[in-house]
Amino acid sequence: MVLWLIAAVLLFFLLFVAQPPGQSLGTGQCVFGTYGYFPGRVWVKIAAYGQPVSRNYTVVIRWGPKLATVKQKISDEFYFTMTKDDFHSPPADVTVTPDAWISCGNGLPPDGAPSRAVVGNVWKHVPYAHK
Repeated sequence: MVLWLIAAVLLFFLLFVAQPPGQSLGTGQCVFGTYGYFPGRVWVKIAAYGQPVSRNYTVVIRWGPKLATVKQKISDEFYFTMTKDDFHSPPADVTVTPDAWISCGNGLPPDGAPSRAVVGNVWKHVPYAHK
């Protein structure tokens, strides 16, 4: 009985918690939390496409009724962090120009990774139509 319980917990962890973030180029969609549930810290990582060259990127994040546009000089990879305050939220649509790799995750970025919190007046309220 105990072995079955351990196996079930391990399977749950592998299926719902330990999923590696997917990557997309230029435009992507982030689902924060397990299927969009649970509050906490989240991040969007932008990684240079091709040869890492220091250049200015514009990252647009549309998350429900909020829109943030941030500009950042990135040479290799950079994390944009946010706090998910609600128990369930819609996916966030992310666009970056020029094209770069986009990936998303829960929690904090790795220690020492370059990052920036997306907070405050960066977010604007926009009409939202749930898909």
